[in-house]
Amino acid sequence: MKRLLFLPLCILVGGTISIGMSGCGDGSKKTDTQKGDSTQMDSVAVRNTAVAEKFPPLPINYDQTKVLKNLYVIDRAGVVLRQGADESAPTLGKYPYGTKLDVIAEEGEWIAVMDRVQRDYKGANGEANDVTRWEKVYVAKSKLGKQDKITISPKDLNIIVSQTVNGKESYYEKGHPLDKYLLVELIDEQTFLAARNTAKNYMIKDTLSYTKNGKILELPLENGKKLTFTDKDIDNELESRYSYMGHYDFLNAFAVAGNYWESADVRLFDRKDGHLIVECGDYPFFSADKNI
Repeated sequence: MKRLLFLPLCILVGGTISIGMSGCGDGSKKTDTQKGDSTQMDSVAVRNTAVAEKFPPLPINYDQTKVLKNLYVIDRAGVVLRQGADESAPTLGKYPYGTKLDVIAEEGEWIAVMDRVQRDYKGANGEANDVTRWEKVYVAKSKLGKQDKITISPKDLNIIVSQTVNGKESYYEKGHPLDKYLLVELIDEQTFLAARNTAKNYMIKDTLSYTKNGKILELPLENGKKLTFTDKDIDNELESRYSYMGHYDFLNAFAVAGNYWESADVRLFDRKDGHLIVECGDYPFFSADKNI
């Protein structure tokens, strides 16, 4: 059987377009400071107190909890996560198809995983608030499997979750078919490898042309001004470090890589006046005619 490949893209079309593709799984390691979680659940409020008492929340210590292995949601309908190892336990949300889960225990037909759960609560004076913490939650074992059980259909390829066209951003919580600008096709591994041999990287890697002065990176612009980036070596969400990676002649653009507290990107800046052309999660790909 031929193995099928799918690559997320950051693409330039005409002016400036950035497209966020929906993907399968989350390969990033969770940390205590991570604000999001794999389910992006809304606050949970268990209304049935009798059920809540039978299946109480199970908070865990992230640093002291051992991950035994990773499994993935292989049911295309997703899988419900519950507060206990029972069909009658309160539901906390739903993991979509392809989600990577950290397994911490197996209990019969149930798999215990660790995740961050946000819950509603009322203070002593009746004020509404919420708290987010790591908890042990349960999913049905029959809905999980190894990563090689996750398949991609042609329909999956053109679903996007965000799109930026000439500075106007659009977000699609439930996904949206990409029917403009480009066509995404599902190909086999042999076709991919053959095409990769003809690929061309248009970036000129003249990294020694512009080096840092301590924590400061300055790139001279054609209008006589300078594009300046300053590293922030601090251990919090304001952390940032920048590196000059090269330039694209046909775009007349600098390529600058940024590394932050919990993310990274590659940005292209106009060499004439320094305006941001596009921001990508990785290096952009261009078609042979350089129009896409």
